[in-house]
Amino acid sequence: MVYIYSLSEQDSDKIRYVGKTKFELKIRLKQHLYEKKKCYRYYWLQSLKRQGKQPEIELIDIVPENEWKFWEIHYISLFQSWGFNLVNSTIGGEGIEGFNHSIETKEKLR
Repeated sequence: MVYIYSLSEQDSDKIRYVGKTKFELKIRLKQHLYEKKKCYRYYWLQSLKRQGKQPEIELIDIVPENEWKFWEIHYISLFQSWGFNLVNSTIGGEGIEGFNHSIETKEKLR
């Protein structure tokens, strides 16, 4: 089984990230807090840290391992349709599918 979870701002209903894990949620939260990969999620977590806040992790669903990609994509899309400003870099389902580089990044790559 795979856990689909959300990260939100402490003491807020503002969900900012949807992810998946096979680990306990507390372990996954610690991994996020110590991760150094520069992405939207990293910068959001750093801004919370500067404010003296921590993200809250919450279970959304438990899904079969062979279906997690579908459900992660579904929940990211659902929360975005509800107006949540997610920091997910992709549409979900792992990989870079759905990721769009900025115009500046595209120019640098050229």
